[in-house]
Amino acid sequence: MANRTEFAILGLLAGGPRSGYDIRKEVQDTLSHFWNESIGHIYPMLRRLHGKGLVSRRTESTPGKPDRHVYAITEDGLAELRQWLAEPIEPSPARLEILLKLYFGAHTEPSVLIDHLVKYKRARALSLAALERVGASLPADSTSDIYLKLTLSAGLHSARAAVAWSDEALSILQRVDRFAGGRQPHESRST
Repeated sequence: MANRTEFAILGLLAGGPRSGYDIRKEVQDTLSHFWNESIGHIYPMLRRLHGKGLVSRRTESTPGKPDRHVYAITEDGLAELRQWLAEPIEPSPARLEILLKLYFGAHTEPSVLIDHLVKYKRARALSLAALERVGASLPADSTSDIYLKLTLSAGLHSARAAVAWSDEALSILQRVDRFAGGRQPHESRST
């Protein structure tokens, strides 16, 4: 199976030609809300896709500026993308560091985890606000953006759930922190 980064790039190029910079910016501005893509892999992957004949490349020259390479998906690239879209999804577990730290939270102070949760909630709230801005900019009655709207809806639900869960977890940890009364992790209650 090919690298999923290839399909992320092919999917973006299926929407129209883009430079490596354009792809990088779109990955950061949109895909990063639901798909973690290494920015450093984009340019090598574009060269690889070009070498495989899945994308074409043209060079645009502007006086006084570096040449700009613009990539477009080829018919073979579109066929490869369509084949991947038809394949079953391979489940992969989420990798949320906040949950990993909470899982091992008995080995630290509740206040440390509270600090992590506050920062996590802030980041998810910022993500929610960004997604809401995107949603507000889309025409309400447009069916041409249905796939974008479905993806956006999932992001909104996920961000709202993360903020609500953060509030719940913070409430619980704040009670634990007050109850612990400054005891060190794993310190016996009888001491």
